[in-house]
Amino acid sequence: MYPQFPEFKDITIEDRKYLNESIWSYQPENSELTFTNLFIWKDHFKLKWSTIKNVPIFMITKGEPCFLEPAGILTLDDVKKIAFWLKDNYDSKVLFSRVSRQFISHLDGNFTINPQREHFDYVYRAEDLIELEGRKYHSKRNHLSNFNKNYHYEYKNMTPDYAKTSIELAQEWCYEKRCKDDMDLLDEFEAAKLALENFDDLKIEGGVLIIDNNVEAFTLAERLNEQTVVIHVEKANKIFDGIYVAINNLFCKHNLKPGMFVNREQDLGDEGLRKAKLSYFPDHMIEKFSVSAIITN
Repeated sequence: MYPQFPEFKDITIEDRKYLNESIWSYQPENSELTFTNLFIWKDHFKLKWSTIKNVPIFMITKGEPCFLEPAGILTLDDVKKIAFWLKDNYDSKVLFSRVSRQFISHLDGNFTINPQREHFDYVYRAEDLIELEGRKYHSKRNHLSNFNKNYHYEYKNMTPDYAKTSIELAQEWCYEKRCKDDMDLLDEFEAAKLALENFDDLKIEGGVLIIDNNVEAFTLAERLNEQTVVIHVEKANKIFDGIYVAINNLFCKHNLKPGMFVNREQDLGDEGLRKAKLSYFPDHMIEKFSVSAIITN
């Protein structure tokens, strides 16, 4: 039995089958809507979930509560029902956050809609990330060429055993970033650790780069929809020049098919991260919006 609005429950690994099937049927474009993303960030956002007419809905309860995009199509009356409930119980200004154009297309003039640029997803053609062709990718090819010349490495698909070993690399990343002084970075580490610890149960995919018998880079990914893979986590030992370009390139070469897209999530308004994501020249962006209400009846 799954919760029915307005009853909510925490997200657990046992919820995967039901939620994953519902989300996959919806075929979302925004990176938030995968079970893995919801599960590994559940503690950071203090996520709860429920259903309304068999459509899963997800509430962020950290800070001022709001909802993510539902994993299915709701009627306008259902959306208003959620909006009234949220305003009555929490008086939240933002009702929905990081929702797609598909969601806002069903709303009416009772809602105020604003773009959230820091949450736009960067989406790339798999062929571009594999081939790195043209002048615009010149520096990426140089980094990859230098990596190939300077290091003897192996690329392997992620396995439960490699996932356990990758936790050590994530811990080293956390130490170098001084995560204990930054709660957001600490939560990022905890999300990566949770994904690695539950790699088999989450049924995700990924890859590792092995140098001198040590895992020095890893990536974790999942199908977002029929055409797109979303990269959830990517960590590497930066003492190996070009290793981030290499793990990105090798994962795409080994795990993706022609015609697919790669969603590398958002930049969260970080200028350095934005510059890095733009340097790979996205094919398009997935726009996301916040929704607030001016409902009078």
